[in-house]
Amino acid sequence: MKSLALLSLMSAALLVTVARAQNAAHDHDHADVPLHAPAGSGSHSGHAHPGVNLTHPIVVESPLPETKLAAKYHFSDGGEGTEHEAELEAEYAFTRNFSIEAVLPYVLVNPDGGESESGLSDAILAFKLASYDWVDHHVLPAVGVEVILPTGDEEKGIGSDHIVEIEPFVRVGFWSGPFEFIGSVGIGFPFNQTDEEDAEEDFEIAYGVSSLYHVAPSFQALVEVHGDSVLGKEDQSALYISPGVTLQPLDDKSINIGIGATLPLTEDRDFDYAINVMTIIHF
Repeated sequence: MKSLALLSLMSAALLVTVARAQNAAHDHDHADVPLHAPAGSGSHSGHAHPGVNLTHPIVVESPLPETKLAAKYHFSDGGEGTEHEAELEAEYAFTRNFSIEAVLPYVLVNPDGGESESGLSDAILAFKLASYDWVDHHVLPAVGVEVILPTGDEEKGIGSDHIVEIEPFVRVGFWSGPFEFIGSVGIGFPFNQTDEEDAEEDFEIAYGVSSLYHVAPSFQALVEVHGDSVLGKEDQSALYISPGVTLQPLDDKSINIGIGATLPLTEDRDFDYAINVMTIIHF
């Protein structure tokens, strides 16, 4: 199937990235970007990690376990109405290897010719485990699982009020000189569906790759390609491209601000275009 073939290609690409990682453990090709320091080490950037140079993308999720608060805003226009989504994220790293994250989204939908609806959408609880065994090769892999909770309201067209989804994922970060790359693949399995929903969807594959370039020590340009494939009675796949920029206004890089756009590349799509804004505060 096309979706499974795409997943295989994504996995192969990640393996190639690992195989081509550089061997210089402390040869910092972009010296202007300060090395991260471990939490609790007395560094002013206690959110960071030893020997790791990875900047948060806007859409694709990072493999780094961190302690942070994030606020994200997403506006989309689907041609038949618009949608505003505001997310509050909180992540806590118990160790440099392991973190737990909670995401609480609030959505406002404005359908053309109808009444606006708003409310809490599906909340997310995520568990992330990273390995530092390949940091000397500029590679950071992580595995984890997301639990999507039915805190939405289907009568309003916002999330679900009964479906629980379990999504195990794999993420890999790689950096070389002024370039950073992050790849992510996750497979979501829905539970507690109705018979009709169960016949429509078996599982979903979500994937994404972020390519980031350090234009200046505190300013980056990035392009992200991401999408999802729903496998079931009628397979559907949507693919998007999201260019954007990120910046760090403080010397210790503890605040990261990003803005970008998302455009669909396929006929299957959730919207015609979207605007994304994020602010992350590390602790």
